[in-house]
Amino acid sequence: MISDRDARAILVAVWPGRTLAEYQIVQAIGRFEGNYGAAFDAANNWGASQRPALADGSCPLGTTATPDFDAQGVQYTACIFRLPSPEAGARALVRALTAPRRPEVGRALTSGNARRVAGAMSRSGYMAAKPDRYALSIQRNARTIARALGEPLKVTSSSPASSSPLGAFAFVAVFLEFAIIAFLATRGRT
Repeated sequence: MISDRDARAILVAVWPGRTLAEYQIVQAIGRFEGNYGAAFDAANNWGASQRPALADGSCPLGTTATPDFDAQGVQYTACIFRLPSPEAGARALVRALTAPRRPEVGRALTSGNARRVAGAMSRSGYMAAKPDRYALSIQRNARTIARALGEPLKVTSSSPASSSPLGAFAFVAVFLEFAIIAFLATRGRT
């Protein structure tokens, strides 16, 4: 498996001149989706890029069959592209995220905001996962990468534009949960 440090070196080599936030987000996606190419029987596919199965349900040459789920949660067989090297896998991920058909994803990457990126990825058809859950995966993996590389975390996960009522509700719910736990702890009932 490729380390976070080696993955960063590969990403910088194939996509030079980006901000730390852009590198952290794209690297987090590559870590989450394809384990830097180690997943899918070491297919070197960082982004889980796939093509449809053949009419008989089998996968074409150059791909690896793996189970996946559509937006409704129905399982299907995904044919994951096999790529010749980790560099090719990183390049394919960058191309998939910034392709002309996904300009919104490219713009969102520059924001450093995991929610914006996940929302844009969802709207562009890149992934079927719920954007909020996917944003959490980006944030969690970016945090792990930043810690491994000893760099500041530049990926945010705040709501775009203004604070959403749902985000405020989640904050209040977490605060209340901690307050209740603290109260019960002072009473010896945890």
